[in-house]
Amino acid sequence: MLRIHCVFFSIVVMFFFIPLISAQEQPTGSGPDYTYVYENPEILSFEISMSEEAYQKIQPDQSDMLLQMTQRKRLSSSSMFGMKFNYAPAVVSCENETYENVGIRHRGNASMLLIPPDGKKPYKLDFDRYQKKQNFHGFKKFNFINCFRDPSMLRDKLSYDLMRRVGVPAPHATFAHLYLSLDGNPREYLGLYVVVEQVDKVFLNRHFGNSKGLLIKGEIMNDLDYRGENWEEYAHDFELKSDPEDSDTSLLIQFLKFVNQSSDEQFAQEINSYLNVDRFVKWLAMNTLLSDLDSYAGLGHNWYLYFNTDTKRFEYIPWDVNEAFGNLQLQSQPQQMIDFDIHRPYVGDKILIRRLLAVERFKALYYGYLQIFVVGVFDPETMHKEIDRLHAFIKDAAEKDKNKIYATADFLKSVEETVPPLFPVLSGGIIGLKPFVTQRCASVKAQLIGEQKGFQFDRFQMGDFGGPSDANKSEEPSETTPAGVPVSAGGPATTGAAAALPPGFGGPGDQGMNLPPMQPMTEETKAKVKEMEAQLQEIEALIQNDSQNAALYVQKGQLMGQITEIGGMMEKMKYGMGMKEAFEKAVELDPETIEGHLGRGIIRFFIPQQFGGDPEGALADFQFVLNKEPHHVQANFFWGLYLMRKGDIEKAAAAFHTVLELDPSNKEARRILEQIKSAGAEKK
Repeated sequence: MLRIHCVFFSIVVMFFFIPLISAQEQPTGSGPDYTYVYENPEILSFEISMSEEAYQKIQPDQSDMLLQMTQRKRLSSSSMFGMKFNYAPAVVSCENETYENVGIRHRGNASMLLIPPDGKKPYKLDFDRYQKKQNFHGFKKFNFINCFRDPSMLRDKLSYDLMRRVGVPAPHATFAHLYLSLDGNPREYLGLYVVVEQVDKVFLNRHFGNSKGLLIKGEIMNDLDYRGENWEEYAHDFELKSDPEDSDTSLLIQFLKFVNQSSDEQFAQEINSYLNVDRFVKWLAMNTLLSDLDSYAGLGHNWYLYFNTDTKRFEYIPWDVNEAFGNLQLQSQPQQMIDFDIHRPYVGDKILIRRLLAVERFKALYYGYLQIFVVGVFDPETMHKEIDRLHAFIKDAAEKDKNKIYATADFLKSVEETVPPLFPVLSGGIIGLKPFVTQRCASVKAQLIGEQKGFQFDRFQMGDFGGPSDANKSEEPSETTPAGVPVSAGGPATTGAAAALPPGFGGPGDQGMNLPPMQPMTEETKAKVKEMEAQLQEIEALIQNDSQNAALYVQKGQLMGQITEIGGMMEKMKYGMGMKEAFEKAVELDPETIEGHLGRGIIRFFIPQQFGGDPEGALADFQFVLNKEPHHVQANFFWGLYLMRKGDIEKAAAAFHTVLELDPSNKEARRILEQIKSAGAEKK
């Protein structure tokens, strides 16, 4: 029945849908010059000229990061990272055009924080921030994206283009070179960036013909809950982007109340008067094809809602699509993203999607669009040609970009092959674009006709970042050394930082570790994390009064390690970086600190080299500790891990035997020795 339903719907919609898509892309009036900016056959070059003082001003402030995290508000992008971005004026030049007093700041949260030291930073350019009505060919703002999770550098461009082609109001994207000159010195090439259109009045007028309605950006990482009539209950989760006089927040509150409290019959009859359901379902169908979980369907964020003042209903606008093509895997396997379930295309309980798909006509609409897209704009032959075209368009520029997050070899492989991730906790592998499209289309077609069961994420909670549902879980192999002996992600149970760091920051070397799915945090664990964060605040206060005390920095690093050991993915990501800074500061203040050297050595050993990892530096730290205390259990343990990585299994075994002599209850050392013995027996 489902197959017949989809085919019938596809035939009907084909006659009306394709002209609608084409009409939406036609320019109207003498507005912004999309052709010059976003469809230029050449890659534009922008140069930012500013003072060193202004440049320092725009560096993000995270001074309230601990405060925000320990307050335990509902988790959002801003509270997770605690970033404060400051604007400063600059001169911007592009192709012989010069603009004075342009507002410049960094942007992004994860893309700003989770990059290598001195890495390629993302930027926002605001042409009318200091000089009103100034614009660049009709545009006021641009977002320069650093592609910190996308070695292909194509995910944003491909995804936004697909959305617009099927009738979803989505930003345009292109590519640009970016240069920086400070205090009149020779300009520095920052690299090739993806440039994404801002969702602002220019965008709104283009898509809806009006721009005076309520514009909301979803920062929330949960669901669209109704929390009463007081806007203060929502202010943390929704960012107002419209002018104050246009921001009637009661419109959003009433929408949320309806979504949460209306009866099934009322919802089916009236939801289209609150929301442009057709466009939302188009987005849902395309998002499902792209397996993008960094969206409302997954983490619950990266979207805008705009109250269209002509139609008196909300429009859904997608945002930040760099995790499309199955890139954010929530501790699943790449293949599971290819087989992401089309019948339950969301994580946790996304009430708006769930209720829409419970209405037969909306479910038919959704399946119909899937059927159309999978043989139309997302057809492998069509997509492969577009991927090849864009890859060729940026290839020379990308190869010359020495600041890109991923190596040139990864850029070249990313179209056809899976690339190892920098953050294994976010994905088990960055799937090649063309294989993803081919296999995803095959999976969706099979699911549509009932020949294949899709992969479901049954639940998800920020703060625990729980992995796949139990029914879907599969064990992942641990990393192996050259000798074929598995290496544990952690050390002895008492190591704190030692066992905690790898889940958030990869594994030995650049390739990272394959880790088993993380389990959701229990309420007891959450309470423990909260208690530790309070202790961390106390240590921070002591450091404020005694900033030269190395022991305090050691305590700070160790406590952060304990938090990351028991905490969820976000704790591992956030506090893992803090551990690195704390132990480095401790050694700087007291070069003789044993615990400081041990902590720094563990950090250097486990994190990827792009993010400050230093295997040889780790060796020096471990040797320093062992020279001071030959019977130090943890130093001997990590010395053994280092030797295993180098392939010196015999010496590694000796180190683990030493650990057991010093600590007979050390299960990790015993397990590794058993595996070494087993591997040796297999070779014989």
